[in-house]
Amino acid sequence: VTSLSFNNTTNALEYVDENGNTNTIAITTLVSVMADINDGKIIATHTSGDGTVTNIEETITTLVDNGNGTFTYVSENGTSTTYDETTTTVALNIDDNSFDYTDEDGIVTNINLCNVVDNCETVTSLSFNNTTNALEYVDENGNTNTIAITTLVSVMADINDGKIIATHTSGDGTVTNIEETVTTLVDNGNGTFTYVSENGTSTTYDETTTTVALNIDDNSFDYTDEDGIVTNINLCNVVDNCETVTSLSFNNISNAIEYIDENGITNSIALGDLVSVMADINDGKIIATHTSGDGTVTNIEETVTSIALNGSTNELEYTDENGTTNAVDLSSLFSSATDLNGAASVNVIASHTSGDGTTTNIEETVTSLVDNGNKTFTYTSEDGTTTTIDNKDCFYPPTIPIDASTTGSFVIDMHANYISQYATPVISSPSAGVIPTKAALDLDYHVLDYDNSVISVTGVTDLGVLNYDIISVPTNNCTYINILFCEN
Repeated sequence: VTSLSFNNTTNALEYVDENGNTNTIAITTLVSVMADINDGKIIATHTSGDGTVTNIEETITTLVDNGNGTFTYVSENGTSTTYDETTTTVALNIDDNSFDYTDEDGIVTNINLCNVVDNCETVTSLSFNNTTNALEYVDENGNTNTIAITTLVSVMADINDGKIIATHTSGDGTVTNIEETVTTLVDNGNGTFTYVSENGTSTTYDETTTTVALNIDDNSFDYTDEDGIVTNINLCNVVDNCETVTSLSFNNISNAIEYIDENGITNSIALGDLVSVMADINDGKIIATHTSGDGTVTNIEETVTSIALNGSTNELEYTDENGTTNAVDLSSLFSSATDLNGAASVNVIASHTSGDGTTTNIEETVTSLVDNGNKTFTYTSEDGTTTTIDNKDCFYPPTIPIDASTTGSFVIDMHANYISQYATPVISSPSAGVIPTKAALDLDYHVLDYDNSVISVTGVTDLGVLNYDIISVPTNNCTYINILFCEN
């Protein structure tokens, strides 16, 4: 009779054959050994043939709020990824002549304000006509205007009620305020803001926004970026650096008027022919005295003339020094205004009344900011350009253990696990509230990566249910699936 037994002391099989000889068979090499080289969450244990128990631990990933608008995610292999919210900025350049706009890609575009001023301003000229002894002014349209003593009375009607930005003084001394419409942007104190446009349209939104507003000093504007940082841009510095200053002076050596125009060109108006001897041959009202080079003082007396507007003919009737009445037709001098704004949505901010009584509205284009109700906003600018801003969030769901000890087809309700774990945290800070969650149909579900040597993902439903197959049992009892949830 033969026998086969196991020796617990030597961990060997002992076989006694037909001759009574004991044959020892060492099986120590068949005892499995487990070495855990990870330090994380225990997900299983391994017991070897000799009774040794070893914990099996999975790597814990982390997602850290850095408190400065950025987040750092460390994956299972230790890779660290930092991301932040895309922002734009606008700031006055140190040359005080331009501003720098930094877009979402970090590209800086410099806008030179002086070039704008140089391209838009028109150069005028002022000269003296020796034949007529009159100043001749060439205006922006190239028309030569002889400086007259008549006063043209214009009419301004302000139909807006807002902030006074200028005043208009007519020839008869009437002063009319010109007022712009005041828009408002109000912080409601609950994470939302309400903006009232020039035509009274009210829009409420709650995304991260930038703002620009006139500073209380009325000389600058404040730009607040997405991080709440306020940048003050002084407009007076821009105007001082960009505007072209003309000058008019008298040269005592050459007895000439020197006029420096917007291009920096000096125009000299010779006055030598005007140096004369004064002889008063008139008997009227003394309006000045003339002192010649030898000190002789001569009274300058003017003939009293008169000027009046004929309301029936729209003519100025001027009675000259000889008593002759001269009629001047003013119909060609009536100012006119043409409204070129053809936008569908406009706001009347003023009106223009010409000399013949014609009234024309002056209209500005109304911009709009619309909440689309799906966490996006659409902004329409003055030229009709629309820009859509997306404010949807993505996040990684909490870790879910997967049993990969046997092969087969399985189902995991990822959304139900996410709701369950968010509703019952192991521990929270003393002042923490309920963790907010999203309904299943309010989320999109993405499988970013998985261990395809162990798992085969076959599908994800719109309700967050994951269908997968275990195609092989992992030799180290470890595997993984990376899932991402995004708002839809």
